[in-house]
Formats: sequence, structure tokens, C-alpha cells
Amino acid sequence: MTYKRDSKNYVTTFDDEKVNIDRRTEKMDELRIESEFLGNITSRLLMKVISNMLGYNIWLNLQEVNANFLDGEAHIHLNVDAVLSKEEICRLLDKAGL
Repeated sequence: MTYKRDSKNYVTTFDDEKVNIDRRTEKMDELRIESEFLGNITSRLLMKVISNMLGYNIWLNLQEVNANFLDGEAHIHLNVDAVLSKEEICRLLDKAGL
């Protein structure tokens, strides 16, 4: 979809409808976890969920999470360290069909 911007913060869509870009109804939601405290809490929670739901014994250290949600799409960036045994890796790959 192409837009043409004019000098008054309006855009013209492909069907010649003018929309004020400062008054869009779409809002962007953002989630950030960057602190060591929240990273440790989230890591422990994820380890329990993975262990209980999937049966994998994995150690996680979540260092950073950035998630942006806009127009029904999500962009997620994770910085995480994970430690698991060779047997767990083989089980995970077998379950994924690789």
C-alpha cells in the first residue's frame, strides 16, 4: 500500500482517502526486560514452564527481551543463554523432526 505525505501530516491512500497520521488508531505496544533482577525472575519462570509442559531440563539466563507489537504483528528480540545436556538436545531435535 502506498501513501503520499503532504505538508499537513495527512497521507493520501491508494483510494484517495486522506488520513491524519497524527491521529492513527493503531498504537504500538512495547515490552522491555533489561534489568538483571527481572531477567532472573523471568528465566526461572521460563525454566519451570519448559520443564513442566515440555519435559526438558534446561538452564536459562535471560539477559534482554525487546518485543514490539504493531498492526497485528510482533517483532521479538531475545538475548538468552541456555545450557542443556547432549541428551536433551537430541530429544529436542528428534521431536522437531531434524
